[in-house]
Amino acid sequence: MIILALGTNMGDRFNQLHRARQKIGAFFNIRHCSDIYETAPQYLTNQPMFLNAVMAGETALSPLDLLRACKHVEKELGRTTAPRFGPRCIDVDVVMYGDAVMQCDELILPHPRMHERGFVLHPLCDILPNIMHPIHQKTIADMCHELAASDPGKKISWPPST
Repeated sequence: MIILALGTNMGDRFNQLHRARQKIGAFFNIRHCSDIYETAPQYLTNQPMFLNAVMAGETALSPLDLLRACKHVEKELGRTTAPRFGPRCIDVDVVMYGDAVMQCDELILPHPRMHERGFVLHPLCDILPNIMHPIHQKTIADMCHELAASDPGKKISWPPST
């Protein structure tokens, strides 16, 4: 299963997530989609709250081609270069690509910080708690449990499509 994480904290956040999900559906067969979580910013904390969601599915694209397609969606939705961990209108990360472990200039799989990110683990645990992290050899549920002290954020259902 391939895992994508989406986040936004600028503009019409719900609309940004909805539009990203629609565009991603053109090249990614979405099998599972988490609820949306509203979470506090991590790393750079002086910025608006984020909306985050996780999708799981399949694609015929290679990991690098999937990353490039996701970056194209970000650009189409108005993402520009911003400070690392800073505010963004949309962020789409390739978090896992099945059991693939890879590292190149463009992409590291699985995502090297997913184990410390409640805004990825909590929504992922809701939809696929038993998948195994290929490096840490722990389930998503176990990794989420280890983050028990972290605030999972406020769970929100996807609004109706407009």
